Amino acid sequence: MVNSHRLNRCYVELPYTLPQDHLLYVIMKNTNIDIWKKKVDWIAENNGMALLNTHSDYMGFNGRKLSLEEYPIDYYIDFLEYVKTAYKDQYWHVLPRDVVSFWVQKMK
Repeated sequence: MVNSHRLNRCYVELPYTLPQDHLLYVIMKNTNIDIWKKKVDWIAENNGMALLNTHSDYMGFNGRKLSLEEYPIDYYIDFLEYVKTAYKDQYWHVLPRDVVSFWVQKMK
């Protein structure tokens, strides 16, 4: 959603469309990326935008023992590899600021 109160100022609200990592792996204790894969497939089939919000504080790095509030970084890496492979040349991998620039240009 693009909201412009002044000609030179606007913002774009980007909703996350995939379940957050903390919910899936810390609270619900999932042990694979199946939910992320299923949801990104559904989003792609419906021409939507996949936006995933993760936080490195919940990722366990370097193969060390995980705390109760962490999940293996491999889940995130596996998901990125899945998208890269399953949707090769079909996605626009950009930063949020690039999406904002796109919509600002479109609104002119």
